[in-house]
Amino acid sequence: MFRGDFTKKMTASAWTGGTGGRGCAARRAAAALLAAALILAVAAGSPARAGTSGPAVEVIPSRLFQGEVARVVVRGGPGAVDVTGSIEGDAVLFYGKSSQPPVFEALLGIDLAAEPGEKTLEVTVRYGGGRRARAEKTVVIDRKKFTVQRLKLPKKMVELDEATLERVRREKAELGGALEDSAARRLWKGPFLMPAEGRISSSFGLRRILNGKPRSPHTGLDIGAPAGRAVRASNSGTVTLTGERYFSGLTVVIDHGLGLSTMYFHLSEVLVKEGERVERGQIIGRVGSTGRSTGPHLHWGVWLSGARVDPRSLMAATGAAAETGKTLEAAAEKPGATSPAATGPAGQPDR
Repeated sequence: MFRGDFTKKMTASAWTGGTGGRGCAARRAAAALLAAALILAVAAGSPARAGTSGPAVEVIPSRLFQGEVARVVVRGGPGAVDVTGSIEGDAVLFYGKSSQPPVFEALLGIDLAAEPGEKTLEVTVRYGGGRRARAEKTVVIDRKKFTVQRLKLPKKMVELDEATLERVRREKAELGGALEDSAARRLWKGPFLMPAEGRISSSFGLRRILNGKPRSPHTGLDIGAPAGRAVRASNSGTVTLTGERYFSGLTVVIDHGLGLSTMYFHLSEVLVKEGERVERGQIIGRVGSTGRSTGPHLHWGVWLSGARVDPRSLMAATGAAAETGKTLEAAAEKPGATSPAATGPAGQPDR
């Protein structure tokens, strides 16, 4: 656009001057001005491409399955002030790290129902003085084959009457408000922790067929544990929601800032209050079987800027793989306490 407007404003003599000295000088001046304009256009924010200097963007990993989390690292170079980003129109929220030259990072969440394929991550770096530079990075999303579980349950545990459905809709709206109420800065520190000791009884993304009818996918990780066992904050943040709900029972939601929240369901006891600041590893409640549940366990869910993601992937993206990987690999998915009907029929409010 800038190049076209610039050439239209050049006079005819500057491009078609005769063979005399004045015509040659005019042509040389015009060429110099055009080159300068193109350089300014690139510096003002054209995307950085291979072979040119510009922001360095790294996505770790650059190829993800549905429901996974990646770490985005941007090195903008000296003078970089802040970074903004988006993927497919959804904002990616960055935070600065104390280093020179400046380094910025973000967590990128891929929803468990995201459409597979190549997506473009767009990043803009702002420098002192107002200069901006853009860069693009391709992120590949692969389809994940989630486990399917078929269960037969009493009709009253699966089909809800109108009054109960109204309550579920109201509680879903309250939960949505809490998840959207996120601090504009990072509140978490270090790797995310497994919030309770126990075995994995139901995996993330599990597709459930209840009494022959498909239900919404399982959007968290179920950790089977004895009633009363301590549940800890997986990282530091602010409590945005507590209380008892039809599906999730006694519930705690913690905002970790920048669109990242964790959820703790089916508790027997809640030990924190809304608005309270909690620290990584702090006891926030105890394992229970409240709400729609068949036995004592903790449902641990993660919400990242609108994406429902696997808590284990969040742990890995924040550096917890080394300390938890062996434990998770050894945890076999055996039948156990879970919340089979907690997600509701397909198309109805899920958790």
